[in-house]
Amino acid sequence: MAVYWVTFRFSPAHSERGSYEQRHEAFHAVFSDLTNKIWAEPAAFIVFEAAPSIEVVASLFQEAIDPSCDMFLLHEIDGEDAIIGGAYADLDILSFMPHLRTLV
Repeated sequence: MAVYWVTFRFSPAHSERGSYEQRHEAFHAVFSDLTNKIWAEPAAFIVFEAAPSIEVVASLFQEAIDPSCDMFLLHEIDGEDAIIGGAYADLDILSFMPHLRTLV
């Protein structure tokens, strides 16, 4: 099984995918389906172990958020695989992580 970290941001605004709370709950529900091995002490950073590929995990997160206003950055700890999904404006992350792929 791979070990991943994910950091995320949810817009406080209500969107077509629900309220901040609803999107936050949907995002966290993904972990219940993936794993029981999780470290979630920080507010917006989680380390977890899961069997699916990074692409599958990223797709599940993308379905849980509103990609027009929320975002996440997912990285496989023992590799260079990383995917960013949702809305982000600061393109510096692309130069910091040249291996980063964008989920569309």
